[in-house]
Amino acid sequence: MKDVIKLKKKRSFIFFNKDNFLVGFLQITRLHSGIQAVAYLLLSIYLVNHQMNFTQYRVIIGGLVVILVVAFGFIVDDIRDLAIDKIVKPNNAIPSGRISYQSAIILAILFGVCSILGASILGIFLFIITLVNIFTCLSYAYFLRNIVILRSFSVAYLNSSIIIFGSAIAGEITVLTGIVSFLIFLFTCAQELLYAVVDHDVDQTYNFPTSATVLGIKKSLKLSILFLLLVIIVTVCLGIVAYKSTSFEILMFPCIILPLFLALIRMCKSSAINNINYVIKILYFTRFLSFLALWSL
Repeated sequence: MKDVIKLKKKRSFIFFNKDNFLVGFLQITRLHSGIQAVAYLLLSIYLVNHQMNFTQYRVIIGGLVVILVVAFGFIVDDIRDLAIDKIVKPNNAIPSGRISYQSAIILAILFGVCSILGASILGIFLFIITLVNIFTCLSYAYFLRNIVILRSFSVAYLNSSIIIFGSAIAGEITVLTGIVSFLIFLFTCAQELLYAVVDHDVDQTYNFPTSATVLGIKKSLKLSILFLLLVIIVTVCLGIVAYKSTSFEILMFPCIILPLFLALIRMCKSSAINNINYVIKILYFTRFLSFLALWSL
């Protein structure tokens, strides 16, 4: 029995060895984030056309394009952050040696080209969105993230564009999907501002310009509170627009409005890092709860 346990540990060690390319590939591409993005893609398609078959080739290709673009953004960001990650995040894919710097560049090019080719099959509008998103990912990694306001807006745009992308696949960008896209934009802005607060000390040490290091922690928190209040207002507006959806009107309070109010109360009470980390956890679970509510539209 002991020998079997030792053998299992040995196999586990081999698979998760720091030099293992597969582990590094999963780490650098953040496929779990790509899968979450596809979930929102399917949501937007559903909101436009409840009857659309998710196994259609346009939906499958669209999902692959979204995963590729998300992975491309993370890879480019890791390539750009290599010098800092060697010190702050040595266990990341590139600094740990699981993925070489050259391999990361090749993966980024491969994912970027494949996403553009895939989008070209879906039509000119989706092709343009994909090009813009690829350009935004590159611009964010090497330029936009050094501009305080555009840093949060860039990430928020990339997240919210998934809804527009899915709507276009379904054949129509509706008022409903437009509001949902705006909702995600505001929510992401609030999250990014809170992440900047938590990372304030490290970012300040390496002279990394964020809302927290440039504007200060208090102003950054106030901006985050403003965005969360706007999320609540837009959610209520969404409930009015979708007045025929009784289920959403019932779910929007416990799944979106109530947890956001709890987050706002905690943010107003204290700006301590432990408290902000707790708020981030609330927003993390709110994202999944809101997803369930949005499916009821």
